[in-house]
Amino acid sequence: MKAQSSFLSFFGWCFATVAFLLVSCVGSGGTATGPKADTLRVGWEGAGFWPPAAAIKDSGASPQLIKYVDGHLVVQDMYTLVNGTQSYRLFERALGNANWDSIALPTGVSFDIGWMVDSPYVYLGAAYQAKLFRYNIQQNEWKELPISLADSVQTGRGWFPKQPDAPYWVPFVLKYHDSLMVSIAAFGNSVALQLPRLNIWGMMEGGVWKGVLDSLNETDNFADVQEFHSKLYGATYMSGVFRLSSQRIWQKLPPPDYIVFQGDSSALGRSRSLEVMGDNLYVAYLGGAVYRWNETAQSWTNIAQCDSGRICYPKPYDNIALTHYKDRLIAAGISMPIPVWYNDTTGQWNYLSRETWQAAFPSKNDYTGPTYDMVVVGDTLYVAHERGILKLDLADSAVWTADTTDTRLEIVNP
Repeated sequence: MKAQSSFLSFFGWCFATVAFLLVSCVGSGGTATGPKADTLRVGWEGAGFWPPAAAIKDSGASPQLIKYVDGHLVVQDMYTLVNGTQSYRLFERALGNANWDSIALPTGVSFDIGWMVDSPYVYLGAAYQAKLFRYNIQQNEWKELPISLADSVQTGRGWFPKQPDAPYWVPFVLKYHDSLMVSIAAFGNSVALQLPRLNIWGMMEGGVWKGVLDSLNETDNFADVQEFHSKLYGATYMSGVFRLSSQRIWQKLPPPDYIVFQGDSSALGRSRSLEVMGDNLYVAYLGGAVYRWNETAQSWTNIAQCDSGRICYPKPYDNIALTHYKDRLIAAGISMPIPVWYNDTTGQWNYLSRETWQAAFPSKNDYTGPTYDMVVVGDTLYVAHERGILKLDLADSAVWTADTTDTRLEIVNP
């Protein structure tokens, strides 16, 4: 009886040990299902998306935009076709997985920058045709969402007539108060997406497309949009920041006191990105100027620093991406690929783990290329750099240490 009891005790110990090991394996991400988090080490590291060097050199393939939806990262990259025209592709990766998978577009559809995410969907505006598509990231399925171009839909100017040399595009799509909104633009034979020949907006409410009675320059378009205090704000390529009124009218906000860099005023009015952080709305302009919107005063406050108030960029034509983590604003751009964060208490910008940036790249010559976009998922910052996708653990307090080795925050010499 004692021997049997010892055997049972030994058997119970073995069973408990095996059960513990199984639970530990599943808990570490071995076979668990559902959204996971990426494993992280100290400092910057690659996130598995590295276009081959030959592809970057020969076809221009490089990540341009990165977004997060329903446990997945979605990346847009750009590549150049044999005829010299540029085209774009989409890739996705579930957090916790190692592999990136290509998202096959609907047959006969191409796109540019007209896409957004709203769980569990990716919304895609088509190029060369006024069509809108929705992709279910979990089911890998596309569905077309027809856009009505009926003459009865009024926009103040009416829907513009189709011209043979100016095909319709959908260069921007967004979600606002549970309603889809699209920008429908016409371009000439030489397509320059930032400057359409004619541009109008439509909003779907209750399954019906309605026109937006806009005062937006009809040959302008948005670079970014954000909802702030239940109102929609848009940063335009040429005309500053607009706000959508309750009457569905785009109203231009008062411009900030623009900063002229070295006498060059060509970047004035060219806003590039918006970011909402707490009770504040921020906008970044072409050339490095960053402003904070004061809702009460209806005015902008410059929060950049160095050299006439910009974030110390050596180039006046820099595109800037904005994001945030908790109460800290983060910025990066073409001339300054390593993200910097803004200390609202001191009014200073500091690098995020600058000392680990270069080592994160497969090749030592890659790290100086431009950063195009960023997204924060939980405690992780993902960066779309020309050479690939990088990630950083923002929960690590060491990455927020003030970097005083270069107070001008310049990566490329003027």
